[in-house]
Amino acid sequence: MPRSIALRAVVPVRIARGFAICCPADLVKNETNAIEEQEASTGGADERFAYLLAKNNPSTIEAIRDVLSAFRDTRKRLMAVTHSWMNDAVRDIPGGNSSLWHELLRVTRYAITSVEEHVAVADDTNRSRGCPCFGSSRL
Repeated sequence: MPRSIALRAVVPVRIARGFAICCPADLVKNETNAIEEQEASTGGADERFAYLLAKNNPSTIEAIRDVLSAFRDTRKRLMAVTHSWMNDAVRDIPGGNSSLWHELLRVTRYAITSVEEHVAVADDTNRSRGCPCFGSSRL
C-alpha cells in the first residue's frame, strides 16, 4: 500500500480510538507531502507497468520508490541552481545526449590541470612575500 494511502487510512483510526497525537502540524505536513507525492506519481501511469510493479515484493517496491524519490529530489535541487547551463544539462543527460557535457567536462579538467602548477607557484610566491590576502601575519 502506498505511503500516502496508508497514512490517510491510519490517521482517522488513531484519532477515532483516542490515540495521543504528539504534533498535529506534523500530521498535516505528512498528509500534504503524501498527497503531493501521490499526485506527482499518478500522472501518465501505465496500468500494465503498475500491475507488473505491484507483483514485486514490498521491499523491492520500497527500494524502487526510494531510488525514484532520490532522483526526483536531486533533479529538483539541480533545477534550482542558478547556473545558466543547468536546465540544458538536466534535460540532455537523462535523455541520452550527454556527449556534449562529457566533452565540456574533459576540456574543463584539462584546462584546470594545465594551470594548476602555475597557480601553486603563484600561491607560494604570494605567501612568501607576505600577501595579506592569504592570511600571512606579515604585512
